[in-house]
Amino acid sequence: MANEFGGTISEVTPGGAVSTFASGFNGPFGLAFDAAGNLFVANNGNGRISEVTPGGAVSTLRFGF
Repeated sequence: MANEFGGTISEVTPGGAVSTFASGFNGPFGLAFDAAGNLFVANNGNGRISEVTPGGAVSTLRFGF
C-alpha cells in the first residue's frame, strides 16, 4: 500500500497487521511486483521509478516518466 503523502510503502499481512516496508519515496502512487519479488514504485513527486529488492535495497531505474 503506497502512502503518497507520507513517502512510504506499507506491507499488510493476511491477518491485517500493517508495517512500513520501505520509505524515502517522493509521492509514491503506483506499485508493481515482478516474478522475482522486486517491487517497482512510481514516484509522482520527482518522476522516478524506484526498485525495491526483496532484501530491501532501493535503487532508481528511471527519471522523468
